[in-house]
Amino acid sequence: MSSTQTSGRTITTSKIEAILASMDDIKRAQAPPFLYERIQARLRSAEYTPPEKIVFFISRPAIVISFLLLILFVDGIVIRSTFASPSEKTEYTGEEFLTNDDSVETLFYETGESEIASIY
Repeated sequence: MSSTQTSGRTITTSKIEAILASMDDIKRAQAPPFLYERIQARLRSAEYTPPEKIVFFISRPAIVISFLLLILFVDGIVIRSTFASPSEKTEYTGEEFLTNDDSVETLFYETGESEIASIY
């Protein structure tokens, strides 16, 4: 019979074998049926305050990605309109409202305002 000294105690081989033999009849613990589903249902039924609901909704990946794409789209439109070339900008001179046979001088003479017509 051999013995082992552990923290001031002497444990013999027969005691170790007796301890190990006592674990032969131990079986794995079984969870009650549907335990996982019950836990999930309780977590889903927990009441959240409105700020928590908003945070949960905003933190969804689809919402975050959509929001970022919207920001990039609006930013692109703003940048494009800021750096638009002069040919893309529209200037109104008033002549586009005239018919083909009219000019600025004829419109002034037809209205009878000679002071304005004399300027031109």
